[in-house]
Amino acid sequence: MKYIVFLFIIIYSEQCYSQKSTNKSIDGVWKITFIENKKVININDTKCIININDNSLAISIGCNNHMADFKIVKNKIQINNIYAPKKYCPDLSFLEKRLWDNLPIISDYKLEGKILSLFNLKGENAITLVR
Repeated sequence: MKYIVFLFIIIYSEQCYSQKSTNKSIDGVWKITFIENKKVININDTKCIININDNSLAISIGCNNHMADFKIVKNKIQINNIYAPKKYCPDLSFLEKRLWDNLPIISDYKLEGKILSLFNLKGENAITLVR
């Protein structure tokens, strides 16, 4: 019985460590390359800062700075309390609206190398980021 408990503790702690390191790997500064599979032309004007310690997110395509908090549970992500000043930006109005509409329905993420994909509730790729 003692060995079973010991084995359970090892397996459980390994799973916790694995999930934590996965979450940490999305931490940092990203550039936005696609919103709803529409290429963002000036990716150098974009920025997404994910802060795992504060569970905060700041994202911009060069106009409004969207702020939000998020939580990750079992490799699912939920973005809440989204705020943006909603300044009108003629050249970016379409992408701004798509970004604003997609943030609250993000439910999944996938990290492949230096590419982070955020998926909506339908499983569609909503936002693609790159380091």
